[in-house]
Amino acid sequence: MILEAVNRLYAPFLVKMHWSFADNDSLCMILDNGHAGDLLTFISSRKLFDPNHAQLYACELVEGLSSLLSAGIIHRALRPENVMIDAEGHIMLTGFDDAVMLGEDSDLTSHYCCYEYRAPELLLGWSYDVAVDCWGFGALFYFILLGQVLSCSFVPTSC
Repeated sequence: MILEAVNRLYAPFLVKMHWSFADNDSLCMILDNGHAGDLLTFISSRKLFDPNHAQLYACELVEGLSSLLSAGIIHRALRPENVMIDAEGHIMLTGFDDAVMLGEDSDLTSHYCCYEYRAPELLLGWSYDVAVDCWGFGALFYFILLGQVLSCSFVPTSC
């Protein structure tokens, strides 16, 4: 389970699972609390961040993504709803249900994440690597700075 691998990392900007249990119908997990909600709600309820605050969030996202990469994990679903804000105003990256461990049996052709945050290689149906998280970071940072979703047009020359 990816979340167990994430828990083993010392990474302050990744949500931690404290406990889990399952019954016949559900899997329940006790995770860190994002007191201020997710990034989408946070930005929607405020004006834009000042550049220093936006830079802080960008650095925290890079640190979190770097920790994942060092463990061989691709998040694949970077979007504002998967970034929680804790009580001190720092980010916690969550939403690891679409993440994958790099390895021989990794499926790096499946399409994850919502359309607005997908990397070009996902939109074109190509195989991909950790670069999809770099694209996701850029799209998230654009959202943090401007409060709107990045919009691009891709016209494939061949598939």
